[in-house]
Amino acid sequence: MGDELEFIAFDIECSINVNDHCEICLFGYVRTDCDLNEIDHGEFYVNAKKPYGRLKQLLKNVDFEKVRTAPDYREQYQKIMDILNTENAILVAHSADSDLRFLYLQNERFGMENFSGHVFDTLSMAIKHSPELNNHSVIELCKTWGIEHTIEHEALSDAYSCIDFIRHISDADGITPLEVFDRYKEGSYIDSEDVYRQIIERRNREKLRKLAVKEKNPNKTCFCFDEPFETENVERTEELARMIIDSGCVISFRPIISDFFIADEGSMSKRHQYAVQTDMKIITPDEVEYYIMFNRKDIKITFK
Repeated sequence: MGDELEFIAFDIECSINVNDHCEICLFGYVRTDCDLNEIDHGEFYVNAKKPYGRLKQLLKNVDFEKVRTAPDYREQYQKIMDILNTENAILVAHSADSDLRFLYLQNERFGMENFSGHVFDTLSMAIKHSPELNNHSVIELCKTWGIEHTIEHEALSDAYSCIDFIRHISDADGITPLEVFDRYKEGSYIDSEDVYRQIIERRNREKLRKLAVKEKNPNKTCFCFDEPFETENVERTEELARMIIDSGCVISFRPIISDFFIADEGSMSKRHQYAVQTDMKIITPDEVEYYIMFNRKDIKITFK
């Protein structure tokens, strides 16, 4: 890699991003020297599930045939870490805290050692540089600053855009690219440990909230309805809710405090994905009565 200082812009795309579960499907990077001349670039596809809902639309430009046939994260992990741990490199990403969060969750899931370091956030830099703009997303900055953005929500293309953002700010301010990082360091120099700490603190708050609810009904179990089911089957939802309440139970619409999740087969809602990833017991509407009968002492349902 050499001893000269260089810049590395990177971007991560996830096909699944629900609560504390994400699946990285693509990592892209661009390496340049201090004058923003390209040294090299690359992208690593990672085997992951297909996206659904809003992510499916956002990632329409990602080649999911390549994702399907790509090595799994364990095989791509070292390549990604080698890029991020390049000596004498300044790392850059847009919404860097999101990319660091993706890395933490993915590494945690696969039992891999986490990345530790700092990343400059071009989102924060852009907000500080051009506070008058209403939108500082990659695509909107490219439009406003006249930067060619070839493929929306595609890791390599977004990494190139980060380099172009540094170039734009450098030219606009009449300073060198290296001086850009010094001038905009405050508020944009993201420490990975701070991001990881925030994830752990949020989890602890969720655990405390769940414990607080459970302490009120320590021997009861919580049921939660899937959102599509409750909105599309109002009468059936009401019927089941009354059955549960009449059993001396309570209903929650917060999966975080629930033990049983009521959903039709084939649902792909956010609530359902959360239930799957947190190992909640998922039951169909027709199974509710069975679980009331055989778990009567455990049941709790609260309206929240």
